[in-house]
Amino acid sequence: MALFAALATVGGLLGVAGVAYAVARRRENRSDRILCLLYHRLVTREQYDVIRPATERRFSIPEESFRAQMHYLRDHGYHPVSAAAVLGRVEHGAPLPSKPVLISFDDGCESVYSRALPMLREFGFPALLFVTTSPDAAVFHEGNAAQRRLTADEIRALDAAGVAIGSHGVTHQPLEAMSEERIEAELGESKRILEEILGKPIDALGVPLNWYGRRVRSAAERLGYRAVYTSDGGTIHGDSDPRHLPRLAVEGSATTLGFGRSLAAGAIVQRRIVGIAKRIPARLLGPRIWMPLRERLFASPVRHLLPPRALERVLAAAAAGLIVAIGLAVYALLR
Repeated sequence: MALFAALATVGGLLGVAGVAYAVARRRENRSDRILCLLYHRLVTREQYDVIRPATERRFSIPEESFRAQMHYLRDHGYHPVSAAAVLGRVEHGAPLPSKPVLISFDDGCESVYSRALPMLREFGFPALLFVTTSPDAAVFHEGNAAQRRLTADEIRALDAAGVAIGSHGVTHQPLEAMSEERIEAELGESKRILEEILGKPIDALGVPLNWYGRRVRSAAERLGYRAVYTSDGGTIHGDSDPRHLPRLAVEGSATTLGFGRSLAAGAIVQRRIVGIAKRIPARLLGPRIWMPLRERLFASPVRHLLPPRALERVLAAAAAGLIVAIGLAVYALLR
C-alpha cells in the first residue's frame, strides 16, 4: 500500500511536470513571442581563448561570433526592435514586426561601446544596456576577462546611437539578499546617477545576478521602473508582466548553428525547465551560501569532466530529485 502511494505521488509529480511542459511548449510556439538576447562583454578570439574556462568565459563572447549571430538573425528573418517597442507591446498591445528580437547587454563594460556598437550600427540593431553604476564594482575587476566600466561620455554616445540605457544596480550584488532599505538605495542611486548622465528618465532595470523577488519588484515599481528584465530563460509575449521580462543568455562558446538551434521553441522550453530547477538550490541556500559554493563547483576539478552547461544541468537535476525525495519523505511522515 505504501509503495502504491509512493508510486502514485511520483506519478502525480510527473503528470504535473508533463502538463507544465506542454503549456510552456505551446506558449513558446505562439506567434507573438519576442526574443530578448542577453550578452555581457565582447573580446577578441585571442582574449577568449585564455579566459578562465569556468564562469568568466560564459559572460564573454568573441567579436566574430557576435557578428556571425547578428548575420544569422538578419538572414533568418528576425526583425530588430527597440526596448521602447517591446514595452509598448507588453503595456499597450502595440504591434511589432514578425520574429522580433531585442539585443541586450548587462554590466556596462567598455566593449559594448568599442566593439559591439559598430556592429549594431552595421546591422541596424537597436539595443538595451544595463549599467552597473559603480566603476569599483567587482564585476569590472575580478577575473582575467574583466573590462573597465563605460565612461559617462561613452554612455551618452551609446544612448545617442540607439542603445537604450537601464540600471543594473550600483554594486552588482544580489538584491534579494539585501534589506529593503538597501534595495531601494541600490535601485534609487543607480537610477539617479544614470539620469544625471543622460538628462532623462531611466525606467528599465536589469536584475544583477538574477536575484530578485517580490521585494525587488515592489521597490522597482515604487521608484518608477516600468520594466524589470531578468535572466530567466524564456521569451517575452504580449501578455507578459513588464516587471518580469525573461531573456536568453548567449554564451561565447555557442557555434552559429548552436545559436540558431537555441532559439527554437523546444530548446527554450528545456532552458526554462533547467532554469527553474537551478533556482531550487539557490533559493534554498540563499545567495550568501550559494554564490561562493557555485563558484567553487565551477572552479573545481569537476569542470574538467563536465562543461559548465552540463554541470548546471546535473546540479539542476540533483536539486529536482532532492525536492521529490523531500516530498515523498513528508508524505511518509504524514500518512
